[in-house]
Amino acid sequence: MQKTCGVRVGAVIIDTISTAFALADENDNAEAARVCRILKQIGDECGVAVIAIHHYGKSAETGLRGASAWRANCDVVLSVLADRNHITGECSNRSIAMAKNRDGEEGPISGFELKRINVGTDERGEPIWSCAVDPATEPAPAFKREKLNRGALTLNEAFDEVLLTTMKVRNVNRDGPAVNAVPLDLVEDEFKRRYVTDGNGETQKAAAKRQAWKRALDDAIKSRRYAAEAGQDRTEWIWKIRRDEA
Repeated sequence: MQKTCGVRVGAVIIDTISTAFALADENDNAEAARVCRILKQIGDECGVAVIAIHHYGKSAETGLRGASAWRANCDVVLSVLADRNHITGECSNRSIAMAKNRDGEEGPISGFELKRINVGTDERGEPIWSCAVDPATEPAPAFKREKLNRGALTLNEAFDEVLLTTMKVRNVNRDGPAVNAVPLDLVEDEFKRRYVTDGNGETQKAAAKRQAWKRALDDAIKSRRYAAEAGQDRTEWIWKIRRDEA
């Protein structure tokens, strides 16, 4: 890249976040955000891309393990996926996908296999083996992705932003499962700040934003992507519903 394009390419790889940082609780959004600020500082001061390796939870459908701030603070999330037999360790259907991209297209990239190769010998003359990625000639396996409209995407962004600073762990219906919830009014304010609409005046724009918020919230509740309820202090709370709970 330096020779042909005049662009220096550099990267720092953190393998893994939980190993490199002394995290008291990787579910804590404040702690996750602090780590992400450190990663950004490394990238800015060294002039490199910082590639931090993290894992999904028990179910990949629920997203990255721990706090939602891990995903919210990333510019890009590359998912390395496989169907794994957790008893034997056997893997199949390996693939890589762009799970998040702030500035580009998201979706499957390619399937791949791991090819066993000899990389030398140890001090006893024994072969040292490793694996190299062998890109598949077939297209990456297709997977279903929910298509969201502009209002739904803005609601997601607004929720993630508020979650970074105002998250509260609370129990659904007082004694139900614990969820990461935020005040609904703060999400509404952030939604309206982010939502861009046409209009001839401030009154018309404000009305359009109110309508967009109502449509987005009603759709999110109806489609079981989010849930909301009033607390004992009459504060309205909203949280994301995991796919395995929907």
